[in-house]
Amino acid sequence: MESGRPSREQLENYFKNSRQYFDDIAKHYQEVDREYYDKYIAPFYNSPFGAVSSGATKKAASVIAVAVGLFIAIFGVVVFLLVSQSTDSSVDYEERTTETKSESIEKDSDFEYKTNYEKGLYFYDLGRYKKAEKYFERVKETDDDYEDAQRRLKEIESMMKIEDMEDGSARQKKPESSN
Repeated sequence: MESGRPSREQLENYFKNSRQYFDDIAKHYQEVDREYYDKYIAPFYNSPFGAVSSGATKKAASVIAVAVGLFIAIFGVVVFLLVSQSTDSSVDYEERTTETKSESIEKDSDFEYKTNYEKGLYFYDLGRYKKAEKYFERVKETDDDYEDAQRRLKEIESMMKIEDMEDGSARQKKPESSN
């Protein structure tokens, strides 16, 4: 105790064990010795962990900060994994749905499109060029769409050559059409 004033350790003990007594001391020094109050007592009220200078308090604050940081990191990883899984699932579902729809339409005797050109165009737009090629080849020279079917057949043929040369990396590309 320095000139009758409580030491930091005593103040910390009062703060933890006898809050009423600590508050009485704080009120007294706030009125009588403002400098002592600001230096030794105010930190207990300003810090959520009590006295800022306390080693145990700093350690507790550090442990809490690390725990919160770990929780946030783990939560972030879990959210990332869930989001990436749901995205993969929806893409797989869309691919399966598109394939199933196009296969069922192809097998259906009441094909939605009436001409071979329209059937070829349907599969061409889906990116299923082999199936589109099959229908474009069936378009007769007397049909109005014969020239366009031949043009698309050439595009498909060039794409197949590119795919062979690039080892399949061009599969995702759709040939440019000049309508």
